[in-house]
Amino acid sequence: MDQGDHQALEACLLDAVALLHLSRSAALHPRAALLFQGFVAHFSMYVVESHHCVTTVAPESRSAFSDLDIEFLRSSRHRAKLLDYRSIGDVSQELLAIAKQQYQAFNESHVGALGPLKRALQGDLGLSMCGGHIFWTTHATIYAFGTQDTSGENAFAFGNTFGQYIERLLALFGINENGIGGELPALGDIETQDIKYQAFFGRGPLGSGGIDAGASLALVLAAVNLARFVISPAFPSGNMTRLRLLFLTAFHAVAGITAVQDGLLAKREGSERARAVLREVLGHSDARWIRRQGHLRNLLAHYLVDCKLASSVSIAASRTDTIASVAGAAVEDVEQLVQRYLVHLSSTLEAGFALTGKNPFWYGKVT
Repeated sequence: MDQGDHQALEACLLDAVALLHLSRSAALHPRAALLFQGFVAHFSMYVVESHHCVTTVAPESRSAFSDLDIEFLRSSRHRAKLLDYRSIGDVSQELLAIAKQQYQAFNESHVGALGPLKRALQGDLGLSMCGGHIFWTTHATIYAFGTQDTSGENAFAFGNTFGQYIERLLALFGINENGIGGELPALGDIETQDIKYQAFFGRGPLGSGGIDAGASLALVLAAVNLARFVISPAFPSGNMTRLRLLFLTAFHAVAGITAVQDGLLAKREGSERARAVLREVLGHSDARWIRRQGHLRNLLAHYLVDCKLASSVSIAASRTDTIASVAGAAVEDVEQLVQRYLVHLSSTLEAGFALTGKNPFWYGKVT
């Protein structure tokens, strides 16, 4: 095992400890169920990618996980890429299909003389908000589970696979999991709101680009705000797991927004206001830097150094040194840039959906 393999394994183990801490700490929060919905794809990506890394570097470790269905998480793992795992047309139509299915589920019982009134009042999209910022939606939860449904049985299976995998990985390398966990740092007030999906996806300059673009960009906004308002405060500055989660969110947000701009809105009449908002987020200097960091994305997602870069990374390099070498910048500078861009992206998308200002929600509807 060379030093490059050692630093990849080190990263897998550090993430295991950090994510177990996040999981146990979030479980103590009074709104734990809302928090965990946003972690599904991130946790799935971690299990699938670290399992591949660990069993590649140490093939003898495969027997420790032989009875775990890692493949069960793969479709969810891809959703950590947000809009960036299939064509934007396919992804946007999947999001609209989820919206229509949820509309039907919430309204199918509203029949009879009062049916029209009940349907007019019935919300079909649940929003989770932290300090007034949307950080997840019920549609995003369904999307994050991939091809698996969101039944209690499947949700338990996801959690069980994640927990058993972490437990076995730490035991394999002699790491005592006792004492891992604690209370989360103070987050903003977490609350929920039910609205009609078209009132959100069709809102503001971004909503003027079409309901498919609105659905896609709403998913990106939720993921960015999850990173900004939930994940970032959960870890101290300089934590490598935090950097990994925030960078991957920012990278795939940029890729997804680019796909919406080029694949949905480029020639669509009446979408100029939406395109102007997207030009603001994609034209930012930090976005241009992030877009060029494909090798850094691959390192943070897959743990092992890309074979194309192996010769340029010192075999004696630490994980921090390796990240800095691939990024061409100090880790502290990368963290600062990503944090800064997530703030810009969050505030710009919120303004694009006209969600800024005092209390944009009223009686369960976006006003």
